[in-house]
Amino acid sequence: VGLVPLVMLTGWITGWIFAGRALTPVLEIARAAQRISGSNLSMRIPSRKAGDELDYLVETFNQMIERLEHNFNQVRQFSTDVSHELRTPLASIQGYAETLMDGALNDPEYNMRFLGIIRHNAERLARITQDLLTLSRVEQKRQNSISNPSA
Repeated sequence: VGLVPLVMLTGWITGWIFAGRALTPVLEIARAAQRISGSNLSMRIPSRKAGDELDYLVETFNQMIERLEHNFNQVRQFSTDVSHELRTPLASIQGYAETLMDGALNDPEYNMRFLGIIRHNAERLARITQDLLTLSRVEQKRQNSISNPSA
């Protein structure tokens, strides 16, 4: 009877030590994953080269981070492209409007030409904006169909 508590205590301590050793790789993976953020998606979790389920998890996680990095880069490039596409007609509108407002040109023919350029660039901005809204709606529908396939 006196030996049972000792055996139980020894078993508990042994189990606790083995569980701690078994969970150490999981904790290392979790720490590495916590260091990865949107600003450093190029970082990967190093493989343990054990060929076990944890290595498979690490490989899968790294592949997911790679896809996220690719998508983030696409979004950054898209934002840069959109900014450029919007900036060009806006600068044109602003320049021609300021010239007209300054009264530098008293020629009605030039004034009409400048107003035509302003209108053309405003229409261009409207098309770009409409295209962005359409793209946003399509993406939203796609996301909804992925997250709720039965809808």
